[in-house]
Amino acid sequence: MTDTSPTTAPEETTTVAPVEEHEAKTTQQDREGLSRRRRNRKGKRQEREEKEFEESILQIDRVTRVVKGGRRMRFRVSVVIGDKKGRVGFGIGKANEVMEGVQKAVSQAKKQLIRVPIYFDTLPHEVTASFKATKVTLFPAPAGKGLIAGGAVRKILELAGVRDVLSKVHGSRNSLNMAYATLQAIQMLEDKLPPGMEDRQAAHAKAEAEKQAKASAAVEKIKQRATTSAAPEKKTDKKTEKAAVETVTLGGKHYAMNDLQLIEGIGPKVAEALTAAGVDTWKTLSQTSAEQLREILDAAEGNFSAQVPDTWPEQAALAAAGDFAALATLQESLDGGKK
Repeated sequence: MTDTSPTTAPEETTTVAPVEEHEAKTTQQDREGLSRRRRNRKGKRQEREEKEFEESILQIDRVTRVVKGGRRMRFRVSVVIGDKKGRVGFGIGKANEVMEGVQKAVSQAKKQLIRVPIYFDTLPHEVTASFKATKVTLFPAPAGKGLIAGGAVRKILELAGVRDVLSKVHGSRNSLNMAYATLQAIQMLEDKLPPGMEDRQAAHAKAEAEKQAKASAAVEKIKQRATTSAAPEKKTDKKTEKAAVETVTLGGKHYAMNDLQLIEGIGPKVAEALTAAGVDTWKTLSQTSAEQLREILDAAEGNFSAQVPDTWPEQAALAAAGDFAALATLQESLDGGKK
């Protein structure tokens, strides 16, 4: 007999991670990746340095080539580079993308740099060059004339550092032809001071000397400001010393200079009345007679009839002279004086 009872297959054990835990891990990984990319971008920004040459795209052409099976399109990019200090270059790059073509053109231009002789922001002499059907003529110009040129000629001369020049183009106005003709004209220039420019050279040297003198004067002015920046602290110290000198100690009390209360018999109200009448210093008090002082007190508001101002001018004279020892002796001999 055969056993026809159903057989049970062995159970498979599978472990499934909780959904919430999986999502938390995924979110944490995404955050770590984002922060890592941000750090890399920040580092790249810091690594960037100033470019040695300035770039200017002269022309972008789309070139289509018909082949078996369809058309293939590429880009041709013409780029001019220069440092505006006498060096300029021209290059052409071909690629499927514009940016890649620009990079190729810049790389080619750096390999074909040309030195441009520049005197006083212009060319040393007149020059004419031709390329195919294009003829370019460059003329030196006086200071302040500006860059009188257009198209490829202007871009090349501007990036070379020429500021004053006149130009004329005859024949074809194709950008590539104009660029090559301009470069040939630059290569034909002689690197020497042209005749008749001695006066201009002297004026240029004088202007440079004045500019340098102004710069040195500005630097000295800044240094003087830096040295005097600590002056307020010294001033406060002097003020403190001056205040200490202007304080007078008499009879165990401290009085300010020209304080009328230093005089024996003058209190705050009497001092206020005398000050209102113009007797506000020891010198003016010493020059005022006792009769005048009585008139001032009688005219003032308040009862000052008991005041005896006979010795006030004498005391004020001693105080104004700085003889405080004699003043202390005089005040001790007075009735009601401090002993």
